[in-house]
Amino acid sequence: ENSASKHGQTELSSQWIAAGRIGSGSYGSMNGLRAGCCSWTIGGPFQQVLMQVPGLGSLLVSYLVVSVVYALGIQLYGPFLRSLVECEHLPLPGRRFTGSAHCGDADYVLASAQAREGSLVSMKLVVHAVAGPFLASLADRLGRRPVL
Repeated sequence: ENSASKHGQTELSSQWIAAGRIGSGSYGSMNGLRAGCCSWTIGGPFQQVLMQVPGLGSLLVSYLVVSVVYALGIQLYGPFLRSLVECEHLPLPGRRFTGSAHCGDADYVLASAQAREGSLVSMKLVVHAVAGPFLASLADRLGRRPVL
């Protein structure tokens, strides 16, 4: 009786997987978990695309991680640039923090940090403009994968 009920649960889970209602191994007795425990599924056309294109799920996860790290980098270099600013107006105790431990003038700190950020962004764009065609020609000669 026990093995028959397990077989029935496995058969039901297999039917749900074939119908596209749940992902493989997500629910049922196939991996010993109760229905709904410890997992989530994606349904509809997105799941069909993920099933048809091998490696797409790991590529999307990698892209998500890189995007989050890039966004955090953008958010972190602004305060870092403000902390590098130095001037002759030393910060006074009890006054609000200007963003730099070496300058007490908040307007100067912000203007200087924004000027540095502007020069860094322009340098990045120049590097992209020079490296883009160079890397494209290199990819034409060697192939895209070795260049990446």
